[in-house]
Amino acid sequence: MHTGCARAPDGNIVFTVAYDDDTTTRHMNPIYEKEDWYKGFDVVIHDECTADVNKDEQVATVLKPHKDGLPGIVLHCGMHCYRTADWNKKGGVTPWFEFTGLQTTGHGAQLPIALHFVDTASPITKGMEDWTTINEELYNNFNDGKLFTTLKGDHIVEEFQVILDEYVEKRYGRQPVEV
Repeated sequence: MHTGCARAPDGNIVFTVAYDDDTTTRHMNPIYEKEDWYKGFDVVIHDECTADVNKDEQVATVLKPHKDGLPGIVLHCGMHCYRTADWNKKGGVTPWFEFTGLQTTGHGAQLPIALHFVDTASPITKGMEDWTTINEELYNNFNDGKLFTTLKGDHIVEEFQVILDEYVEKRYGRQPVEV
């Protein structure tokens, strides 16, 4: 499934769902057959499972609007889709993994996952309590430090702000406005 999202003139958010009932991982959603499939969207939500779509031209079609600046959100199996050359080698940064910011090659069995908040005083986690999910899939991820930054330590808010500032400067060519 692929979803586009745009704000309507009345201010409401409109979702366009490109549902595809083919559950195999070897084909692309038919929406990508249109050259301008992304026109009219403010953001694209990738929730497809196309792990065996691996031709560079196909991946370029999916990534084009994002390279041009259209934001994207990637959910579930979408994280390990579009497996081009070297996708399963440590440090094998594919165009899709570069876009997602994470090299993930698959997931384990569906099991409950216990979440434990270490720093409950942080403004980000304040008020949150430990909990256990329903059956979920824990993804297998490589981290060689090239694609993403791990937030750690006592200064998570400050570290996140630095990452956000760097993104805004790279994306918009300016420092973010203080709020």
